[in-house]
Amino acid sequence: MILFWGLFAFSVTASDSISLRQKAQHATEEGNYEEACQTYQKLSNQYDSVYQHVYSKEIEDLRATYQIDELELKNKEQANRLLSYFIGIALLLSSIVLICFFFFRRQNKQLTISRKKLEEARIMAEESVKNKSLFFSNMSHEVRLPLNALAGSSSIRLYPSPGRKE
Repeated sequence: MILFWGLFAFSVTASDSISLRQKAQHATEEGNYEEACQTYQKLSNQYDSVYQHVYSKEIEDLRATYQIDELELKNKEQANRLLSYFIGIALLLSSIVLICFFFFRRQNKQLTISRKKLEEARIMAEESVKNKSLFFSNMSHEVRLPLNALAGSSSIRLYPSPGRKE
């Protein structure tokens, strides 16, 4: 676009500059140096104004391109920052999940050990109750036999049978 505008401006000025150049050359040939100098100054001013306009357009386009590039760079920086945040959060969550996994695994092992100890204590308590019952039944039997014998002999002495003499 700039090139087209520059070529258009240059072609418009080229026809004017050709006539000014011919006029300046004609004045130089006639020896009218002041007029030739003024004509060359006009020609130079024309070239300067055309090139200044073209250069200002190029500068504007370059500034716009620079601003676009600057915005793209900021967008990329922001995308990289978001990506680093995402990676950081993912690592944090992964570490939390791993910590929770090992914590629950440890708790599960402790629970299993506690259940085994509880089962062993229950079995020991049942055996203790069984042994206590066996002991009391044996003691009851052992104590009852002599007592029954004593009770029987004492009842025989207290209540003599009618056919028997003491």
